[in-house]
Amino acid sequence: MSGLGLDIKKKFKSLIGKQDSFTSPVEEQIDRDSFPGDLPAVTKYKHTVLANPHEEQEVLEGIENIYYSHTDTSLYELEKLPEVLDLQDIDADRNRLRKQLNVVSKKVSDLVLQNHPAYARELQRVMELEKTLQLASVICANGRRNLSDARQIFTSASLKMLANVRKRQQLTGLLKSLRTIKTL
Repeated sequence: MSGLGLDIKKKFKSLIGKQDSFTSPVEEQIDRDSFPGDLPAVTKYKHTVLANPHEEQEVLEGIENIYYSHTDTSLYELEKLPEVLDLQDIDADRNRLRKQLNVVSKKVSDLVLQNHPAYARELQRVMELEKTLQLASVICANGRRNLSDARQIFTSASLKMLANVRKRQQLTGLLKSLRTIKTL
């Protein structure tokens, strides 16, 4: 990995050494354009978006598979740099990547907008389900409270009934004893 770091460091030093004499085409475009007002040049620079679906499809098909994986694509791009850096090649790669990014962003945006009604419906269903679950929770809590009260009342009533049955059995036994005494 340290050998890779040294190679990248050399490439950056080579690029920095050349940068004094070159400006990128984008910088030249921004320098040439006259912008009204005091807005920064970066906010005034507009990216071009492809309107042709066939061009967009070609750009999408031109995206390398590594960009679909979970690897560090910036490191991948740095490793692709040649030993001797050429600013025009780097700028062409940057433009290609920016075009790919714009197409992917547009596709994602289109999909989000296309699926927004379904998303809104599902979100409404989720919110209704949440209200229903809250209501069910309240009903369940009330049911548990009522069950606890009923259990307590039932237990008290059962104990009173058992006490009455016991008294009756005792009184029945006493009555038998009194009848026996009376007979004697």
